[in-house]
Amino acid sequence: MGGIRNFVCDCGTFSKEEYLNYAIKIFKHNFLIGELDLLILSHLHYDHVSGLNELISNNKINTVVLSYLAPIERLIICTKFSKFYDKKWYYDFLVNPVNYLLEKGIKRIILVGPEPGSKPESLLENFINTKELDIVDFLPDNIELQNKYKNYDRNQLT
Repeated sequence: MGGIRNFVCDCGTFSKEEYLNYAIKIFKHNFLIGELDLLILSHLHYDHVSGLNELISNNKINTVVLSYLAPIERLIICTKFSKFYDKKWYYDFLVNPVNYLLEKGIKRIILVGPEPGSKPESLLENFINTKELDIVDFLPDNIELQNKYKNYDRNQLT
């Protein structure tokens, strides 16, 4: 009986951290049975991911979906949200989102929305080494790329 039983879309706020941590605790107690099937991160701004570390630390999460951002795009976010550098986990997450999630035990990561005309291998090399490619999916948002790469063999990327 597979499928998605529960999911969270974004997990952040600019309000006090204890409010968010309490909401995560209530969610876990009332709705989460064993594990979270899907976490969707609409974008990487702090107010959308400020509860990520708490949510990941206290729950087993099967799949995370997030937008692909080039290193320069993540650098821009770093400068915009630099006042949150006291949150080391947030800086680590922005530097390399996929490695951060892998180290936290996420089973599957789906990257959405590469730069038009880019190849999966050139995008993924910015994130992870090739031995971990089997748990990362690549979903282009460009129709031409979807048609070109929908049957690509990840073994060819090594």
